[in-house]
Amino acid sequence: MQRQLSGIIIWLISLLLMQAAHAALPDLAISKTASSPIAQMGTTVAYTVMVKNIGTVAAPNVLITDQIPANNVFVPALSSPQWTLQDGVLKATIASIAAGQTVSLKVTCSFANPLLSTVSMVQTAQEDTSPSDNTCVFNKNIAVEYPYLKTVTQMDPATTKLSRVRYLLGFSKPVTGINKADFKIHTTGTINATPAVSAANAELTSYTLQLQYVSGNGLLWADLNDDNSIVDSNAKPFGGPEKELLPLGKVYTIDQTPPVSQAHGAAATVPPGKTFYVTFGASDNSPEIGVVDLYFRKGAAGPFTLFGASPNGYFMVDPWLLSPGGDGEYQFYTIARDKAGNAEVAPSSADLILDFHSKTGTVSWVRYK
Repeated sequence: MQRQLSGIIIWLISLLLMQAAHAALPDLAISKTASSPIAQMGTTVAYTVMVKNIGTVAAPNVLITDQIPANNVFVPALSSPQWTLQDGVLKATIASIAAGQTVSLKVTCSFANPLLSTVSMVQTAQEDTSPSDNTCVFNKNIAVEYPYLKTVTQMDPATTKLSRVRYLLGFSKPVTGINKADFKIHTTGTINATPAVSAANAELTSYTLQLQYVSGNGLLWADLNDDNSIVDSNAKPFGGPEKELLPLGKVYTIDQTPPVSQAHGAAATVPPGKTFYVTFGASDNSPEIGVVDLYFRKGAAGPFTLFGASPNGYFMVDPWLLSPGGDGEYQFYTIARDKAGNAEVAPSSADLILDFHSKTGTVSWVRYK
């Protein structure tokens, strides 16, 4: 019995010694992160290799290795100084990593491959309690930043009579290769137009698309034909390798025809201080009548005077306040203006003629045009 007890005691002591020895070992864990999910071809990309000692004692003579991704070039000046490059493998030696300590080493490469794929390893001169986390396989697709269209601005009124209209195109980065052949022009009605393109700034991030020699009436707009001819300084095509037709999304209404209008009225009795209506009708080739001006004069000769402007189809006229006033004949005509800036030509004769009799306060219409 005593011999059995002694054996058990010896076994327990051995077990405790083994556990103590195992507990007093370093445990290194390696991981890696990229500085940004987006990188541009031909520039640099940085990532960080991190080694943490999660064991209870220091890890001596630690060797960290990291592969350089294919087609990428190590940039020592932008990386941690501990690295040395040998046959495409980075190596760094750390004299000791204390328990609980993390060592971070930066790696910077000139980026020429959209896949960041590396294998990092760490080892120490002493046994590691958990070697399964001594290797880090890191695969990360880094998005390539192709140039794209950030803004489209109409530089002229959306409804216009101009013989040229412009778009200001803002790109995410400098681009070249853009010309009038990159645009598809759309029209309705009787519109004709010719495109022209010019750089709007020295940085080549803004371009002006001008649709010139515009004639006719209708709608006018353009699409950007992405045929990969527009590229950035690294020859990366606008919008990526896919080809597509990109609508600019803003439409011009071209109206080069003046509106027409005519004044109307009816006989009335107008006591002092009261008014009577002069109405009008106006039409345009588009529903964009802006305002109608009413002109008048007393008598059959002399210049007409602007009475006022109205957008709502009528004028309130006080015959007692017309200047020059008094009894006699008054002539009226209207001139319509549309929102494109077209103005009706003044007629050769009045639209309507009235006689005003102050004694009775009556307005009688003599004739219409």
